Amino acid sequence: MTAAAQQLKLEEIRNVILFVIHRSATMSKAPTKIELIEAIESLGETPPSSWTMVELKTRLAELKEEHGLDNKTLRVKTELQEWTIKLNKAATKKAYLQAFCQDSLGLKITGCETIDQLKRAGLEKIYMIAKPHPSDGVGFGAHASLTYDEIRLAQSEYCKWVVTTAAEGGCNYRLSRLARWLEMEATAGPKKPVPKVGPRKSKAPSNRSHSPSAASTMSSQAIAMMTTMMHTIESLKEEVEHLKEEKPHKKATGGVLTPREEKL
Repeated sequence: MTAAAQQLKLEEIRNVILFVIHRSATMSKAPTKIELIEAIESLGETPPSSWTMVELKTRLAELKEEHGLDNKTLRVKTELQEWTIKLNKAATKKAYLQAFCQDSLGLKITGCETIDQLKRAGLEKIYMIAKPHPSDGVGFGAHASLTYDEIRLAQSEYCKWVVTTAAEGGCNYRLSRLARWLEMEATAGPKKPVPKVGPRKSKAPSNRSHSPSAASTMSSQAIAMMTTMMHTIESLKEEVEHLKEEKPHKKATGGVLTPREEKL
């Protein structure tokens, strides 16, 4: 391969690496506080201005769950999602919601409850009766955006804390349900990964409960690797340029080799 062809090939590789780095950085970009607030407002709520990023993410995950939504359109819904969609459809009118809570969920109501109170009671009951699925969303805490299966794989210490806290009693119904599923998985023992309900991408495992998200960690590692490769390519380009600038080889007698002689 000639020096010019080598330089062209290196330039093509460099462009590919730059594209991969740009794509990785774009895909791992986390939503800003303003974007989280706008997303919550689009679902009919105005969050307090004093809320932190964690609180905003948690509430957004709750609202998506209550509306039967997810980050991407799901091909199949879990029992929890199906029940939640039914609850939200019934909540369009108080009479419908009262009938749904009584007839479908078996709740005892007085008739004096507000729609919000009925929805809250209905959602708690749904969490009790719906069969847990690995693709169900956590919906609370710092890892609200993860699924049950993702948090089991990525946050082992956090999962231990969930089970311990649930055993103490008096905790959030979402936490209790997750703890129940984790205990079921531990009892069942090792098994093949369960296919995900939706097209969500899995995150790389991490044993640190307060570490950055697995996706952003992977992207950072990829970017670092690509950057190193770019430096290597730049060094190779300099070597190619140096070779191009070198004088033609000479014969032992001092004469310059002809193109034909160089090939021989």
